[in-house]
Amino acid sequence: MAEKDKDLLDTLRKMIEWFDGYAACHNADPFKIERLVSKKKEEDEIVRAWSQIRSDVSDIISLPDSSKEIVKAQRKVQRYLPLYSVLLFASALPMLMLFATHIAVSHFALVGIFGIFVAAFCLVTVLRHRGNRRLYRMVREYYAANGGRVSRQRAHIKSVAQKLVNSLAVSVRTERLNPEDYKIRLFSKDYSNIKILKQEKASNTEGPIYTAIVKARNSSQE
Repeated sequence: MAEKDKDLLDTLRKMIEWFDGYAACHNADPFKIERLVSKKKEEDEIVRAWSQIRSDVSDIISLPDSSKEIVKAQRKVQRYLPLYSVLLFASALPMLMLFATHIAVSHFALVGIFGIFVAAFCLVTVLRHRGNRRLYRMVREYYAANGGRVSRQRAHIKSVAQKLVNSLAVSVRTERLNPEDYKIRLFSKDYSNIKILKQEKASNTEGPIYTAIVKARNSSQE
């Protein structure tokens, strides 16, 4: 099998995982998909699949924006980013000055300034981390309570993901490939044409994650 075809199947596998994540309201970065699709020189099933669900993904991603509490928490976390960058630069500045012998400031004073900036940097890092964790928890709880508002979009994304699963299965069977080379991590186990290998509790998820492969043979043959 050509290397180009293997890359295509690996991309297909990734898209299945990402689409399933959107259907479960565990959002991936849509810009990853956009970048991947933009590299393609001609339309194929991956490009068509993304064009079919792009608007659904937008609806799912924007759902938490209807919560005033989440929007407020987002703004608070975003304020840490420029402060984080400034303190990162400021923490390094005194150390640079220590090596600049022409600066007429005592080394003791520079070390003290460095310590202050490092302490401030560490504090902002902790606050930013805690803010992100709290924001993530709020978003997960909001999706759990309000995911039904985008049930139509989620169902459509899942149906498109199923088509990609079928396509991957056909390719594996046709090319007589090893399904183990194209393992898929899913939030849902009720796709057809797949075989669940493992169920596990992953971090940052409420339910289990399933490791699956596409079936190497038709159900009637198994």
